[in-house]
Amino acid sequence: MLFLLFLFLCTQYTLIQSKRQLPPGNIIIAYVDNCDDSGAQALAEARAGVNVLIWSFISNLDNNQVHFDLDSNCIAQVAKTLREEHLPTTHLVSIGGWDAPHPNTTTAGEEWWTVIKQWNRDIISKPALNFSGFDGIDWDLEGNDTPTSQWNMFTQKTLDLMGTLSKAAHDDGFIVTLVPPESYFDVTTSSYDRSLTHPYPEPWHPEFLYHGRNVYTFFDLIDIQLYESYSHATYYIDQV
Repeated sequence: MLFLLFLFLCTQYTLIQSKRQLPPGNIIIAYVDNCDDSGAQALAEARAGVNVLIWSFISNLDNNQVHFDLDSNCIAQVAKTLREEHLPTTHLVSIGGWDAPHPNTTTAGEEWWTVIKQWNRDIISKPALNFSGFDGIDWDLEGNDTPTSQWNMFTQKTLDLMGTLSKAAHDDGFIVTLVPPESYFDVTTSSYDRSLTHPYPEPWHPEFLYHGRNVYTFFDLIDIQLYESYSHATYYIDQV
């Protein structure tokens, strides 16, 4: 009985230890879209107080492949340097970005997570640098400059995929975050649809037709982009 209890406690401890963690206390996030100059941009942000680096972007999920252009060796070296400088930092990878296609929904969310997890283990992680890959994913699916683009409309299948992929990642102990533009999670209205081509009601830049209508209301961390172009927040701060 004592042995079984010890085995159970060890198993529980292993599960707890394997869960990726956000830093304690205040969260300060920076998106990093390159790893040039040995990661100088990322290192400067972390040394200035950033404790979550979101590497951008997985530009597409298609044909059972993860499309990501940043140098994984550079990312691992940045993580190693930050550990050596005693700057605890969580490393996430963002999926999407403006003008990026939305994931291929013929592959289910759970299957996509299996693909991403294997990519994270086999391509991103660097055991020699003691880097176990990204701690989780960040959703940043957005619209497209071309008004008629199919990516200016979220399909229900895309939203379902985001939900099932996120649950699979979370169940595996990884972090799932979301940084929507203000209009994708708009507390000023209960209106909802999946289009990303709306104006805002304020008499301010009515020609700007790239707002959503609460299309994101799914995660571990949600940080509303108040810097979305012509947001409610900017209008009431700068114009009223």
